Amino acid sequence: MIGVQGSTNAESFVRDYLGDSVQVRTYDKQDNLNLDLVSGRIDGGLADYSVWKVFLESKEGAAAVLYGPRISGGVFGPGVGIGLQKRDKELIEKFNDAIEATAEDGTLREISLKWFEADLVSP
Repeated sequence: MIGVQGSTNAESFVRDYLGDSVQVRTYDKQDNLNLDLVSGRIDGGLADYSVWKVFLESKEGAAAVLYGPRISGGVFGPGVGIGLQKRDKELIEKFNDAIEATAEDGTLREISLKWFEADLVSP
């Protein structure tokens, strides 16, 4: 049985690609999924790396391990987004320029390594 937080890309992915092969249990929040994983009520779960990181480094998360490839595309889209009002073109341009510049000069990768201890930027 695979656990996912409801109304997330993880839920869509598991239902679309594994739904006929596995039982899916939906949770209202990740903490409840984590509790069921540790107690053995589910076999695994799917969520973003950043969601798993703190849990896996905790005493409770010591019984679990991160496994499998990084999944992108499809229901996960091209990456994480920032919601801005369409009419604020100047702000959108500033964000796009800043993200592009930090990706090109390696700053974005450094930030990823510092805070997540993993390169979540490179494909």
